[in-house]
Amino acid sequence: MTNIKEACQRYSEFVYKNLKNNIPVFIETPDKFLQFLYDINIIGYKEEAEQQPFHRWCYRERSLTNMSPKIRTNSLYRIHYGLAKALNVGNRNLK
Repeated sequence: MTNIKEACQRYSEFVYKNLKNNIPVFIETPDKFLQFLYDINIIGYKEEAEQQPFHRWCYRERSLTNMSPKIRTNSLYRIHYGLAKALNVGNRNLK
């Protein structure tokens, strides 16, 4: 799980190292990038409920009346468990 502070730090590192001045529209800001990752179901967020926490994913929230649900900011985020290993998440010694 990642909080918004860590997510923004990772965003800044990514933009600085890889994009510099050629930033695409969908990742102009940390909020847009966060929404993009949510829209394509790479990340979800944790919502605290009365009895137990609930993980929200875009594919679950999407409906005919709400085709683009918004991600809640200032939450704990989670990378989809099916993608975590493929994205090599958690290993800071990438080569």
